[in-house]
Amino acid sequence: MSKDGKRVNWSDEETVLFLQLWSEKNIQDKFDGTVRNNRVFKELTEKLAEAGYQRTPGQLRDKLKKAKKDYKAVKDNNACSGAERQTCPFFDILDPILKDRPSVEPTILVDTAADLGPEEETEEPDETGLLPSENEHFCQRGVILLLLIVIYIPVMHR
Repeated sequence: MSKDGKRVNWSDEETVLFLQLWSEKNIQDKFDGTVRNNRVFKELTEKLAEAGYQRTPGQLRDKLKKAKKDYKAVKDNNACSGAERQTCPFFDILDPILKDRPSVEPTILVDTAADLGPEEETEEPDETGLLPSENEHFCQRGVILLLLIVIYIPVMHR
């Protein structure tokens, strides 16, 4: 906000400077080492002020939060097969810092349908023609479907 209370938009130059300052290793180390990061944002406001930009720590926090949100949306979209490739403003500055972060790229992906137990010996189909593990999978799906029917049908008829 300006002195008269009006909102002042960020210029591209100001945003680039802020993200460059934020991406410096010493600043990243400070963010990684603390939960309460207001001091780090204050330090960044001082550096921006030296360059002639007046922002509050809250404005910096909001700007960074929006930039990260836009970046994550682009990464999620571009990870989908067949999706049209997208980009966001300042992607080139954000990507080197955020690309390996667990909040953007999970460190482990688990297929919830996968059997994570020890491998069994070869299975023989039962009288239905299904393997025991397949039969168990269909049973689990049937229970879930039954629960959905029991829950949603009464709701729909209200």
